[in-house]
Amino acid sequence: MPGFFQGTVFNIQLEPDSRGLGNRLEERSHAFQRETLLELQDVLQRLVRCTARMILHDRNTLKEHGKLTQLGEELNEKSYEIGVTTRRLQEGVLDSALREVAQFHSHASGVEASFVIVNDLSVEDGIKHLEDQQKTLTSHYVIVSDLVGKALRAELGWLPEDGRRARLHPVAGDHPSGT
Repeated sequence: MPGFFQGTVFNIQLEPDSRGLGNRLEERSHAFQRETLLELQDVLQRLVRCTARMILHDRNTLKEHGKLTQLGEELNEKSYEIGVTTRRLQEGVLDSALREVAQFHSHASGVEASFVIVNDLSVEDGIKHLEDQQKTLTSHYVIVSDLVGKALRAELGWLPEDGRRARLHPVAGDHPSGT
């Protein structure tokens, strides 16, 4: 029997939305920002892992062959895809200061561009350069990750005003006991 719950039939009535369009838009904006920041945290970690793999590849290649070679197709493609995703998410960050700090892909691109620099160095200097890049990458990631985490916690703590609530009102005479 529709609407029957523990012996009582209820009418569901919705209270009017007193928040207005502006508040609903603000609520959607915060929801979008939360999702963007959550996804950005994940993709930044994948970007750092991929970039570290690129540095490790270059370091090992430099040790073994005395010069750098191109990345394998899989690592190159992964780097490209993660870079595109990172850039898209960064553009979705509403806070301009955070968006600027989160320009993390530019550091990863710098690792790719160092190919020319490292090839002009001795093997030892090239390896040192790559190790320095990895240290810089790690410290930059820690800073950016912390800032994104703070922004995310602020978004998670944001509460919208009370909106529409469903209220259950018993319908007179519909209780099985007749009350």
